Amino acid sequence: NVGVIFEQPPRIICFRASDGEFVEDFRFTEDPDHPFQRLSRVVHRGTSFVTYASDITQDSDGMRITGRIMRFDEAGTFLGQCDSLGFEFSFAKPVVRERYDLMWAVGPDGRVYINRDRDYGFTVHGNDCGIKHRFARGYEPVKRSTAELDSLREFYRRVGNMGDAKLELLENARDIAWLSADDAGRLWVLSSRGRLNLPADSLAFFDVFDSRGRLECMVEMKAERGDRDWYHMDRDRFFVVHRETMSLVAFEMPKLIRQ
Repeated sequence: NVGVIFEQPPRIICFRASDGEFVEDFRFTEDPDHPFQRLSRVVHRGTSFVTYASDITQDSDGMRITGRIMRFDEAGTFLGQCDSLGFEFSFAKPVVRERYDLMWAVGPDGRVYINRDRDYGFTVHGNDCGIKHRFARGYEPVKRSTAELDSLREFYRRVGNMGDAKLELLENARDIAWLSADDAGRLWVLSSRGRLNLPADSLAFFDVFDSRGRLECMVEMKAERGDRDWYHMDRDRFFVVHRETMSLVAFEMPKLIRQ
């Protein structure tokens, strides 16, 4: 089946892949201690779903958004929360602070790799949602250029509906730009330096870690690139979405790798 995420109210609408016929309206059972109103991402590996969903509350003083990474069984029953991260906005002192959200990937054995802030480090959560281990890499952050910061300011003013709120941006780029886990249990990480000073025929350089968090190698992917590419890894395929041209390119992983 093909599942389409419906953000709000949160559910997955499932269709039969062969003919597009509706199959079911699949919903996750909300746990009272871990509420959510918006569903942003779902990954199914092993015998469970890992989801990212948001809980949004508001009163006269301000608004709070809590992002949750949660695990559900195949019936949609809540099993536990791996991590969460909250953000607050005060109506009395309106300040829009640039924030880094939880970034995560799920391995073939169901383990969840989470980067929760701007630094190059991960927590690894087991099927019981508890932390099994942590690993990190020494890394020098990349400072944003004046042009990047100006572009971000313009973006927030254009789409953020900020009003009179003050805008606070981070001077350094987030150390981790993207991550995914392949079917062999390796974690692929694109760092903030992975797309700097590239050869003309390179898509990016990726750091590849084994399942225990040991750096195995750095992999250069040879492919056409754009300024706003989006990546997705699935089995033996690596997908690149060129958002400027709205095109999708799929690469076979073994032919893509040059160590």
